Amino acid sequence: MMDTLSRSTDKHSEGTKRGAPMATILLIEDDGAVRRVLRQMLLGQGHEVIEAAGAPEAIQAAAGWTAPIELVITDVVMPQSNCDGLIAQLRAARPDLKAVLISGYTEDMLSEYGVDMSSRPNFLRKPFTTEQLRAKVREALGDGEALGGGKVLRQGA
Repeated sequence: MMDTLSRSTDKHSEGTKRGAPMATILLIEDDGAVRRVLRQMLLGQGHEVIEAAGAPEAIQAAAGWTAPIELVITDVVMPQSNCDGLIAQLRAARPDLKAVLISGYTEDMLSEYGVDMSSRPNFLRKPFTTEQLRAKVREALGDGEALGGGKVLRQGA
């Protein structure tokens, strides 16, 4: 079941202090504790965050979001979906959407789920540091500067 959307602002984010432009990131992670930590990492970097606990919530949130979404960060293995199908659905409406895939599984384990990670440059293996996430987000966005804003839009619990 989907929660009501809510918005808050992190006034202490790096991007807000520097007045940098904001990137909107759709964060899809089925583990609530991991999602909360990732949200804080991204907010601390000044990004606007739309959260979803899984594919259905992510698709609904993206469909209802009228402003641009620059990046999706999604777990590779989740209940009711796989990352490829989810990203394809999101890109049907947002063809320029960039993606970063995250997983705690090894590449061998992911291949058992039918996911080949060998040709995917925007992959982060859990656990990762804030700096590793920052670098991967910058790389995916094609931007060497930190982007700012620090807003969160929550979707899913």
